[in-house]
Amino acid sequence: MVQDADNKGFILVGAKHGLGGITVSVQTSQPELPNNTSTPQRILFPCTVTFDLTKAKPVSQGGIFPDPGNPATQIPISSIITFAGQLMTAETVFDLEAGENPGFANFDTSGGSVDGQGNNAFWLSQDLRVFTVTPGINASPIDGAVTLNVPDNTSYHTPQAYQYIQDLLNHLNTTYNDPSKTDPFSLFPDQNNALSGDSSVTPTFPNPANLGGPPFVNYNFAVARVRLTGAAGSSTGLPVKVFFRLFAAETSDTDYQPGPTYPSTFVGGLPEAPLLGVNNVTIPFFATGNYESAPVNSDYSGSSVNNQPISTGTLTSVWAYYGCYLNLYATDSSIGGQQIQKLLPSTHSCIVAQIAYDNAPIPTSGQVVGPENSDKLAQRNCQITFSDNPGPPEAHRIPQTFDLRPGPALGATTALSDRPDELMIDWGKVPAGSVATIYWPAAPSAGVLAIARQLYSTHQLSAADAYTIRCVVPDSGFTFVPVPTGAGANFAGLFTIDLPSGIHAGQTFLVTVRRLSTAKGSPPPQIPQLEGLAAGQAPGKSNPATNSDWRYVVGTFAVRIPVTTAKTMRPWEENTLAIMKWRLGQVASNNRWWPVLKQYIGLVEGRVTGVHGNPLHIPPSQWGIWGTPGVTGPGHKPPVPLPGHGGPGDHHARDHERECTGKIEGLSYDRFGDFEGIILRERDDRKRFFASREEEIESLARFAWRERVVVSVLFQEHDRDVVAGLILRRLPRERRDS
Repeated sequence: MVQDADNKGFILVGAKHGLGGITVSVQTSQPELPNNTSTPQRILFPCTVTFDLTKAKPVSQGGIFPDPGNPATQIPISSIITFAGQLMTAETVFDLEAGENPGFANFDTSGGSVDGQGNNAFWLSQDLRVFTVTPGINASPIDGAVTLNVPDNTSYHTPQAYQYIQDLLNHLNTTYNDPSKTDPFSLFPDQNNALSGDSSVTPTFPNPANLGGPPFVNYNFAVARVRLTGAAGSSTGLPVKVFFRLFAAETSDTDYQPGPTYPSTFVGGLPEAPLLGVNNVTIPFFATGNYESAPVNSDYSGSSVNNQPISTGTLTSVWAYYGCYLNLYATDSSIGGQQIQKLLPSTHSCIVAQIAYDNAPIPTSGQVVGPENSDKLAQRNCQITFSDNPGPPEAHRIPQTFDLRPGPALGATTALSDRPDELMIDWGKVPAGSVATIYWPAAPSAGVLAIARQLYSTHQLSAADAYTIRCVVPDSGFTFVPVPTGAGANFAGLFTIDLPSGIHAGQTFLVTVRRLSTAKGSPPPQIPQLEGLAAGQAPGKSNPATNSDWRYVVGTFAVRIPVTTAKTMRPWEENTLAIMKWRLGQVASNNRWWPVLKQYIGLVEGRVTGVHGNPLHIPPSQWGIWGTPGVTGPGHKPPVPLPGHGGPGDHHARDHERECTGKIEGLSYDRFGDFEGIILRERDDRKRFFASREEEIESLARFAWRERVVVSVLFQEHDRDVVAGLILRRLPRERRDS
């Protein structure tokens, strides 16, 4: 019996199954409105379930998991809470599955913390990573063994990109299949924030040695790691396939829906290859060819890197690798004759990998599973949104487009089965008093508020206008928003947060948005007698019928907000503005995304103005501000200066700046592997440490460190140990002469 630290009478009891090896602890309660406890509200009780790893083995070896070949073991767990003299119960069931069943893991035993969530955010997989290779910077970024060989660095070469991912997967499967040895994901580039879900998936990167020339092109890839545990010499027998799908915009609807979002070709009722999602909500990607090209069939026919059996060999646990080339930007990749980039209504997306193994298909009856509760699905977010410091309000306004499936109609009763779906927004450490809005052009705010009044005794929502919901962020609390009801196409939405003044560079805020729904199912297995209750005592004063419905998390996305300086923000905001202006020009005015993109671009224009840029000088461009790949000479648009390179508007930030010049002697990382700054050796041989958490600064610093480039580190007079900008002065003489 465990009682929470606040002594609120919450008790969670483990079932009397006699297996042991599982401990459940209840953390401090989390009210919806912590600073207004007299208001009727929800109170959340986080629970931590800990498995004794010495018991994480088959029963025949003294563990709690069923032996291979046996069905899953169901462990019922019950919780009770006392309220007004009554005991109320809730039940759930854990399924412990046998070995020799390939899967993904969301759990990391190394511990640590990432943006306050820890390394074990339940909705993000440890086994899916997105990374970028920029051959002009480093063509062999992963242990130097596999090279992306391209004829030039300023044009896309699709065949070579597909060859690279195939060669890389073969290398990983040959070299890094033993979990007791090196984790290759620790060698992947730009993984500092991988566990909080951020991956920069951009088309180009400016050439640091030739800022006026054509930019270097980026090649973006995804790699999934599948785990298999079993006796030495065992095998899956049948091939294990992995499908890769990019959700076109951020979404909390990542649950397994084989119709709208996870469609596939089927053979014998089992998925064979991924298809395009309804209304282009999801887009499949491959390791051998584009979606509308014949070679894609080779991903899942015959022996391929994405279609292979897994064997343990002499080990009892192995890793196998699958992957794809995210061919988003090359003009030879299209959907329905349109460039894929035209179909992306967001700079931020979500990628999900799906294991398709015929001996263990994803169930479609009962509760619909997602990456949170299925070892056959792995999720990775590709998003990041900056905030300025100190900057004007426009630069503190954080916009994020997102996609949302309509919710079921509100029932006539108050039963759990009649509750609408909800968005549960966890504000984390976002400052209290921040203002958030949700704009749904297809869902009148009056309708959303009507559902809120019917659903909640008290709520935090109001109408900002006819199609915009508004709320004030509570202190470390939560906000619940009813999902608009409807049928047909998804709701295109814009989620915006206005941060207050007083934030400072180096802070990071993480907002987590979960969708809640109701699952309907059979009553769970019989719960053994609960500790603390006399034999035969009912959980309450009466014996109500068992409720077989329960609430569950459909899916999750997060918005990570690093606070930085105007100089760091400006080029990336201008880059976003150029790309999104171009994408808006490709969208018909009757498209569901058109009004959202129109409003989103207006907010980005305000952000550009707020960091001393001029949005009128940013023309639409599918490649962004750095220029067009492969194009130089007359007509080529010079790139907007990188942070620290000066240019129009930079005089505002330069007034109180100082600089140190020398060469970068080292890059510093903290105990969690996160970039924390650079070590500069000045011309007089003194060393200085400058702090930074910016991925872009890390990338430039790594280039300068590797190529021994002379640099100047800019810093503010009032903050002398923090990088405010980085100027690449010149290459070493031997590089200039070559």
